[in-house]
Amino acid sequence: MDVRFAPSEFFSVSAKKGKALSVWALTGGAILFISVTVIVAVLLIPKRQIFNKQNKIEGSLVVFSFRYLRSVTRNFSERLGKGSFGSVYKGMLPDATLVAVKKLDGLSQGEKQFRAEVSTIGTVQHVNLIRLLGFCSEQSTTMLVYEYMPNGSVDRSIFGSTPVELRWNVRFQIALGIAKGLAYLHEECRSRIIH
Repeated sequence: MDVRFAPSEFFSVSAKKGKALSVWALTGGAILFISVTVIVAVLLIPKRQIFNKQNKIEGSLVVFSFRYLRSVTRNFSERLGKGSFGSVYKGMLPDATLVAVKKLDGLSQGEKQFRAEVSTIGTVQHVNLIRLLGFCSEQSTTMLVYEYMPNGSVDRSIFGSTPVELRWNVRFQIALGIAKGLAYLHEECRSRIIH
């Protein structure tokens, strides 16, 4: 004897209500999750854009905003030195890269000429030369962003308030490195630069 049951006989009315309630709960939970994710993304993206507001130009140079450089140098609080063209400040990018930010004083060249020179200098890469990472040119403020030298400048070791005595083999290596860098600029570099 074969007995057949209709599918509706397997599920009672209360089981159907429980199933519908589960579907609504899952749907509501998914909508809530997506809403929270979107709200968090909207709140965090503008903060990231303040720190990542950079544009690549001419190869690998970055155009930094004044606001961004003021932030990474902690309002230009740690001065590394002062030269004839301005002061140099230590900064740290969000990825923990240390940089040296040089605020240029009294430049009389135009924006277009400044960008052209920076673009030329930015293409120069040599083991004995400090690499230019980017620049800032907003209103009357011009800054250059270089890779950071953890050992400082050679002139501070030689002419500083507490000069460091350098052995002759160290002096020779420094002079050789300078000569290689200058030779590269004058002879080997695609854009010849007189320095």
